[in-house]
Amino acid sequence: MTDSVKKKKRRSSASGLTPLFNNFAKKAIQDFPKLKDKFALYSMPTDSWHGKSANDNKTDALLDELLIEAENHTDVAFAYQTSGRYLMAYVSNHKTRAMSSAKEPYEREILAVLEHELGHLVAPAGHSDKHSENFGECVADTFSFIRQQQQHASIQRPLEATIWISLRDFVLHNESLHLTAPALTELLRLSQEHDLSQLTPVQSANLAYRLSLQHAYSKKQLRELEKIFEPVRRNTDPEAALKECAEIMLADHGEYSPTVFTIGKTLLEPFLNQNMDILTSVMSRKKAEALKLEGKFWNDIRTKIKNREAAQAKETPEQKLAREAKDLQALGHFDRQPDKIIGPKKYESKENRVHLASAREDYVAKTAVKRGIRPPC
Repeated sequence: MTDSVKKKKRRSSASGLTPLFNNFAKKAIQDFPKLKDKFALYSMPTDSWHGKSANDNKTDALLDELLIEAENHTDVAFAYQTSGRYLMAYVSNHKTRAMSSAKEPYEREILAVLEHELGHLVAPAGHSDKHSENFGECVADTFSFIRQQQQHASIQRPLEATIWISLRDFVLHNESLHLTAPALTELLRLSQEHDLSQLTPVQSANLAYRLSLQHAYSKKQLRELEKIFEPVRRNTDPEAALKECAEIMLADHGEYSPTVFTIGKTLLEPFLNQNMDILTSVMSRKKAEALKLEGKFWNDIRTKIKNREAAQAKETPEQKLAREAKDLQALGHFDRQPDKIIGPKKYESKENRVHLASAREDYVAKTAVKRGIRPPC
């Protein structure tokens, strides 16, 4: 079969995706005007440009640039800025999952990935590794799910799957670049307590940055967590690796103990409960069913997880108020210019951090008086 015939067959089989790519590109430009006349999205499945004029004489040069870049990527998509343009490419022809459970239609996965790549281009610090190598990925993942909540009824199931995939890749394969679970976990909770569907595009981009700034792991935390879970990766047998994870999860790691317990519990839960929607997002049903985690060892682990959770101190009214104030800061309530895209350097300056802390403390003090509780120290 010639290359031209292969290309035609591929384009034909993916033609149903054309409206998805076109609508995404159109909405991206509408929502973020800085992209107008500068945004190029190439889709390998449809073998075409989306949101681009067909007679643009720069298209061929851009395509060459994108395809050269694609050769060096193992991911399903990527985005970068060059020559005053914002470039994206969707290069996957395989139905892999990174941002949805097996129960979602695959179009939902594609949209999630596209919104993620858009986040790299439009959200503050979308490509930054200043705080850790995965900071920009936290921003992009969080941005994607905020945007999805504005277009779908619920993000809970695909968000839970993405959190699990993120932790699985980290614990089992030491993949720290896409360890976005802490920021996404907070987004899941925030989305259940606040209506994010009415946020403007700018507010959505800023929220993705602020949440990542609050909750993404630092470089120091990443290195420490890598060391803690390193014994898991020595096991070539899947169940032996999960047993090692369980034992590490329940051990004492000092100040890291709560984080390690949460990571281990979140990774193990789909196996312990045989949640096929999540497990089959990255493995075959046969492999998933082979890891039922039965017997005395795993029954003891189930009991220990329940006991550990039951022993955890309940949130006090003071702690709840402090968390509420932190949520409002993430939502931009204390920003001086809440409707403008954040400049990370200015936002993270000492002067602005003092302003945010003062505004948060004022809110806590006033609200505590109204509720009749003691403000947290």
